[in-house]
Amino acid sequence: MRGRTRHGTATLCAIILIGLIGATLAGIAASSAAEVRRTRGLAEEARLRQLLLAGAVETVTRSVDWKAMQSQTRWTLDLPEELKDDAEVKLQFDPASADTASVRVTARFRAHTAEQVLGLTHSYGKWEILSTQLEKR
Repeated sequence: MRGRTRHGTATLCAIILIGLIGATLAGIAASSAAEVRRTRGLAEEARLRQLLLAGAVETVTRSVDWKAMQSQTRWTLDLPEELKDDAEVKLQFDPASADTASVRVTARFRAHTAEQVLGLTHSYGKWEILSTQLEKR
């Protein structure tokens, strides 16, 4: 009888150990999947920030000749071919006065969108970005 009791205890311990290993593996798999999603999300946020920065650079470049902007207050940034399917940057120029203006930059990358409003002022013969306000959607 004693032999059977030990055999039953060993079997029970083995079953418990297999259950613990299975639960641990499931936890590791779930944690790995969450980490992959988080990393992908961070990469997309970084791409959005790059697109917003490209919009700010475009704003400074076009600010050299705002008079030409009076007829075209909305435009889309021309992106490289590899980004055209997944990304888009739209800009909207809004002159508040002769010396102040704002530009709304809307960046889209895949399913994510972010907006930034650039406040500009004209001083010393050129336009400068005075403020930025990030609006993430």
